[in-house]
Amino acid sequence: MPDDELGLADEQRAYEAREVKQFLAHRAVLAAFAATEERIVKQWKVAPTPLEREMAWHKYQAFQELKRELRATGDRPALALTGN
Repeated sequence: MPDDELGLADEQRAYEAREVKQFLAHRAVLAAFAATEERIVKQWKVAPTPLEREMAWHKYQAFQELKRELRATGDRPALALTGN
């Protein structure tokens, strides 16, 4: 459901975007993301079967998509307010 249908004001979306950006920039979150990525890559490297390597690859791709979505959530309202 689009934000407009939820009744969120531009100001509230901008505030939430700033909150998401601050969260994503936090040292602990960055460390957790890096550790998760490292763990998934290690799973891929040591996977004994092609199926397990494929599963690790999909997990890595899903994690990358999650990070892109989180960043987009932080950027979307700011872009709407500036007219970009």
